[in-house]
Amino acid sequence: MLVNNAQTGKNIHLAAGFGGMSIDEGTVIKASNRVIDLKKISLDENGEFVVATEANLNPISNVLIPNTVLAVAEGKKGLGADRVNEILNSLNNLSDQEAEKALNSIALMGVGSGAQTAALTTSDFIQDSLNLHGSTLAAYSHQPSGADLWIDVNGMFSKANRYKAGTETFGYKSDLGGVTLGGDYSFENGYTLGLAGSFGKGSVRGQGAASGIKNDISYYGLNLYGVVPAQYANFVGTLGFLQTKNEIKQNGYKGKPDVTSFSLSLLAEKPLALNEAVTVTPHVGVRYTHLKLNSFNAGGMTYKADNVNLVSVPIGAALNANLSTQGGVKVKPFMDVTVAPTFGDRKVKNKVGLQETGTLDSFDVRIANNAMFRGKLGIEASKGKHALGVNYGVGAGNMGRVDQTVQVKYRFQF
Repeated sequence: MLVNNAQTGKNIHLAAGFGGMSIDEGTVIKASNRVIDLKKISLDENGEFVVATEANLNPISNVLIPNTVLAVAEGKKGLGADRVNEILNSLNNLSDQEAEKALNSIALMGVGSGAQTAALTTSDFIQDSLNLHGSTLAAYSHQPSGADLWIDVNGMFSKANRYKAGTETFGYKSDLGGVTLGGDYSFENGYTLGLAGSFGKGSVRGQGAASGIKNDISYYGLNLYGVVPAQYANFVGTLGFLQTKNEIKQNGYKGKPDVTSFSLSLLAEKPLALNEAVTVTPHVGVRYTHLKLNSFNAGGMTYKADNVNLVSVPIGAALNANLSTQGGVKVKPFMDVTVAPTFGDRKVKNKVGLQETGTLDSFDVRIANNAMFRGKLGIEASKGKHALGVNYGVGAGNMGRVDQTVQVKYRFQF
């Protein structure tokens, strides 16, 4: 016997008024909802047959949103409840494992979109661009005094495939492209103060358990930066703001959260001349980033995440040649190797539930790696008031994380 529309906490009167009715031994009484069990309460001589209902999550024991499932089993209504009910219906030809994965896919809409990870990656990349502009690796110095304008055109590719949420494994692939425009003024002592604006767009596609989730991203940011060429080291400091606009899509449903990022960084480097043509530059830095993902609603579900505070400490060394052509062009080919351990909220608590009722479940999901190992190859050239540079970078971390970057930049000094 199959019972539709069962709800936990409510007895069901299956029959009444049929005198002498009996239930044969071995008769199976089952609810169409895969997480509701039925238990016989009474069957009397008047033919009144009553069963009780109780929740049983064992068929989907690894579901990320158990409270939401239980709320739906109790009879909560709304678009989100309808979506969950459709998956819980045992007549939909889904196995229990497939139903569990379908529910977890709904739960992962926020994190599988890569909204926080993409904002963090973009913020880091912009800071790296500013650091390179102020670095001694550039083919120009910030002396004599004067103003300059510069532009950096860049592309970023990133992926990871072994992030975890409960028992689910998911990842992402992202492609982002952008432009940074900056201008600064250098004083006679070489101290430099500048302002740079960044904008760009791209996309993130969920992988693994997050397959089917797509996020179209646009971003803009503003950064204040300074360069201090002290006697024993060259210092580059940045203070930045970044806003990313996200349009997350899954199964025809859409959410549009913003992610706001604030960052503060300081880099110290010391060029050491091995000879007239070759210089090695050890460097160390510290970078603080704060991220806030706005909560959003999609498909009758609500998605929230805790704020993120991260500190990374990039340590590395660069090797460059100091060359010049007969035409007076200064050329600096370079390579750089950096390791950047990260501390703080590498895992973030996410909350998901029914939009109509406010019932929420929470689970922790990684958005940042323990450390990133990065390498970069590039060449810088300058002559007179003009400077040009191009570089390619690659990074790797745990959880199958791989990043690639390409930058082309131009500077004009007044």
